[in-house]
Amino acid sequence: MNLAGNLKKLRKAKKLTQSELAKQLNVSTSTIAMYETAKREPDYKTLAKIANFFEVSIEQLLDIDNKTTPKSISLDTLSEDEADLILYIRRKWSKLTKEQKQAKFKLAKHSIGLLEKIEEEKNK
Repeated sequence: MNLAGNLKKLRKAKKLTQSELAKQLNVSTSTIAMYETAKREPDYKTLAKIANFFEVSIEQLLDIDNKTTPKSISLDTLSEDEADLILYIRRKWSKLTKEQKQAKFKLAKHSIGLLEKIEEEKNK
């Protein structure tokens, strides 16, 4: 399951309407509807607010299985910018084919390597 499915499941388990949940989270009813249909995803602050409201971790809310993740990262320990970047990459990554993932990963490693070399040159 994904964020959309988990959010809907958690909301229904608490017997809340979308409108009631929206009021609790201080967002519009249409925002909740978009989250539940995966037409929109919350920013990190809202994601943390949702997880806190339902008393689950962000990882549980996003259905991140730490057993299949080589290195577990708690989003709660990251800065807001770092968490937003990881969530952005995760959303985009899930839509790629295996070949596209391999190409993007290779490009990312190459780009990071170039940035490290530039930084080394600056520090000389």
